[in-house]
Amino acid sequence: MKCVLPIMLFLLMAVGSVFRAQAEPPALVFPPMTGSVIDAAQMLDSQTSVRLSKLLRAHEQATGERVVVVTLADLQGASLEDFGARLGDAWGLGRGGKANSVLMLIHRDKRKVFIEVGSGVENRLTGAQSSLIVDMLMMPEFNEGRFAMGIERGTQAVVTALGGQVPDYPELSGVLGGAEEQGSDNQVWLLAMALTLVVLIIVAVSIRRGATGRVGTCDEACGRNGGRFGGGGASGNW
Repeated sequence: MKCVLPIMLFLLMAVGSVFRAQAEPPALVFPPMTGSVIDAAQMLDSQTSVRLSKLLRAHEQATGERVVVVTLADLQGASLEDFGARLGDAWGLGRGGKANSVLMLIHRDKRKVFIEVGSGVENRLTGAQSSLIVDMLMMPEFNEGRFAMGIERGTQAVVTALGGQVPDYPELSGVLGGAEEQGSDNQVWLLAMALTLVVLIIVAVSIRRGATGRVGTCDEACGRNGGRFGGGGASGNW
């Protein structure tokens, strides 16, 4: 009997260790935060990456709000939403308890976009507005294989919704293709600007009404409790 008791205790400890290991989420390796644009999946050309970095750096310096764009090639077994929440924690976004950050994640192979919005800015960038940005500005470009253009359009719309200033880049008209496609490029440019105007109108209406609701937020759709951000967001596939 004296020999049986230690064996039973050992077995109970072993079973407890197994359950603890299953309950804990797998450890993830995150890319280093070298700036506001982390193109781990190499979906951006150098010119677009430089423009976005300048835009987001200027917005952070003017407002203290951080917008970070990340492209990923490997989620290491996690969902994009879970990876985003844990990445935000690891990078300390929403520092000082303000949760005034926005994280845009694009997974290349799973063809999915996720925008995580901090609670400190979700009155200006609601779940409904994030969904519009993903579905109407980014997805059409992604479906045509224009990933850099879609990411840039979405990022500009996020900054605009937050009240930031987006400069006019003359060279953008040539990004979509050569001279023989200039006519269709101009149409795409006008369509993107019109969709951006729609986003701005919704932002203005939401602010006027108090923006108390979050339509289609990822907290609701994904069943998340929220990480450091504590706000809403939106996701979409192309």
